[in-house]
Amino acid sequence: MSDIKRLPAGYMAIPLAEDQKSSVLKICVLVKSEPDPAGGHMVVLRNTVDAKIFLGCIVDTSNQVLDWLELWIQNSGTLISTPAASRMPLSNAMLDDRWSKQFRAFEQLNSAAIVKTGLETSNPLPTLIDISAGCPVHPMDPESGALWKLCKDEGLLQQKGLPGYGSTLHRYLYDPSSGAESKFIPVTPEAPTNEFTKPMTEICIDNANLIPFNIAAGLMLVKKHDPIGLET
Repeated sequence: MSDIKRLPAGYMAIPLAEDQKSSVLKICVLVKSEPDPAGGHMVVLRNTVDAKIFLGCIVDTSNQVLDWLELWIQNSGTLISTPAASRMPLSNAMLDDRWSKQFRAFEQLNSAAIVKTGLETSNPLPTLIDISAGCPVHPMDPESGALWKLCKDEGLLQQKGLPGYGSTLHRYLYDPSSGAESKFIPVTPEAPTNEFTKPMTEICIDNANLIPFNIAAGLMLVKKHDPIGLET
């Protein structure tokens, strides 16, 4: 990246959400047109216990990079099969609280480095990336046309015989407009299934170009990133 203000050859800047596509300034994730054999389509800066951190940027209408960013995406799925999960009662509620405290700590440490999006405390829509079209995609129910969202309705999950949101690490998507008639889509590893669930493949039908970005609707944190050369 010899020129910090331009996208590297072979990379695209994909907005985090569909409603950003027409914005003058866009917060984007950096995506490789051709996947890397080891890392895939996105640039992973590092992983933490409960987050994946991708390289992103702010671009203008000419696709000029105005700033490089770190995109922190909450990832509860990595903890499900770890020894820590078997030793202590980890849950989405605990991780959400930890995320909130971490965000406040970053703010106090260096508020100028934080790009506030509202997604630090409010779950975004589940998001995939269409590599061929170069855009974000929020899955929607093909029949109702409603967007799938993260289900945090404890009563509804219990009614359907599924693990609760606040008391477990499992997550499900549902169609809020259908209420109790909605099907539930597991988006965490080993999430229990029953007659009220259906697989993710049913909402991503016939599109090999779709790759997951934040399909579990994890909370996000956007920070400024300062690239440094190898010699430095």
